[in-house]
Amino acid sequence: MIRGRDQGGVNKLIERKYFLKRLIFQFIDYSRSPVSEELKQIKSSEYNKIIKILSPKTARLER
Repeated sequence: MIRGRDQGGVNKLIERKYFLKRLIFQFIDYSRSPVSEELKQIKSSEYNKIIKILSPKTARLER
């Protein structure tokens, strides 16, 4: 069976389209994963601790 030049180009386009779909799905899936949610919570709690340390009002209240 002889493949024409166009058929090879079409296959490459289909492969690229499939690759991009998988890549996008992985990014979307990762953003919803429990690990990413846990990281968001950790970052948020660390941010709140830093704000408490740096804020003069809360420092006076805790003494």
